[in-house]
Amino acid sequence: AYEISTRDWSSDVCSSDLSGSIIMYAADNIIFRTANWDTIVAQNLQNPTTIPGLLAPNDGSPNFPKIATHGFVTRKMTEILGYLLPPYFESEFCDTWITEIALESNILHVQRQVLIEHLHPSWGKASFDDTYNFRKQKLYFFELFLFYELLSRTRKREIRKIGRAHV
Repeated sequence: AYEISTRDWSSDVCSSDLSGSIIMYAADNIIFRTANWDTIVAQNLQNPTTIPGLLAPNDGSPNFPKIATHGFVTRKMTEILGYLLPPYFESEFCDTWITEIALESNILHVQRQVLIEHLHPSWGKASFDDTYNFRKQKLYFFELFLFYELLSRTRKREIRKIGRAHV
């Protein structure tokens, strides 16, 4: 059996005090809708200490399955990359980054059966608060998008790291 750990995404997940072999990154606006979701995740991410992988559960958003907004990463993937989510962003584009790396490395597992609903205000599932109001400013988002694009060579390097380790 696998231990599934959850922790604040900004914490040092590569540290030795985190014992889980499958690590979830998520925000605080989700609801686990599927019973036995943990068993399904563990069954889909076989050998998480030796094989890198990202499982994208259905988050009930229009972005699914293009982006693993909330996902489960294997311990091996964090060891290869040295992080759970990229240190370049506070929140936006972290999910895009990790999904792109997993997709291009052919280690992305899409799981439609597991619904972990993302209660995002853009989809009418919650109201906008000060944090969302700031983040939806066009200039702020555009600057982040440009920064994401500028880091394309860094993402390609991460994809090669996964490829070398995943034979």
